[in-house]
Amino acid sequence: MLANHTKCLVKTRPLKASDLNRVIKQLSPTKALGPDHISAQMIQELPPSGQKFLLQLYNAMLRLEYWPTKFKQARVIMILKPGKQPIEVSSYRPISLLSIISKILEKLLLHRLLSDTHSQDLIPSHQFGFRNAHSPSNNATVSQPS
Repeated sequence: MLANHTKCLVKTRPLKASDLNRVIKQLSPTKALGPDHISAQMIQELPPSGQKFLLQLYNAMLRLEYWPTKFKQARVIMILKPGKQPIEVSSYRPISLLSIISKILEKLLLHRLLSDTHSQDLIPSHQFGFRNAHSPSNNATVSQPS
């Protein structure tokens, strides 16, 4: 069975080196490694040519509307919940460790989506869920549109 692919009607702007540098600087070097075994420190120590390659890779992925299968894979580890019996399956909490290369692109896309929706007023002012500095519990204090 063929997958149903729809082409994006909006031309995606290329990502900028300055945005990539910002995300790379914010990476936490203490995070666990994903399935690619690449650490944040390795990414932060890339030479400019390595960062340029990453940027070209990300922009090609956006242009081709393709997300590599390796970027969709996770390494799952099980963490024992405090005070639980290790012999019971329900005593564990799964943690999915994703590729750092994929997480960087996700952060770049999130920043782009947030800035585009904010600058173009795509989200109504009465929308509180899933927005920075907005909580659905704060919604009661704001008057609703009539």
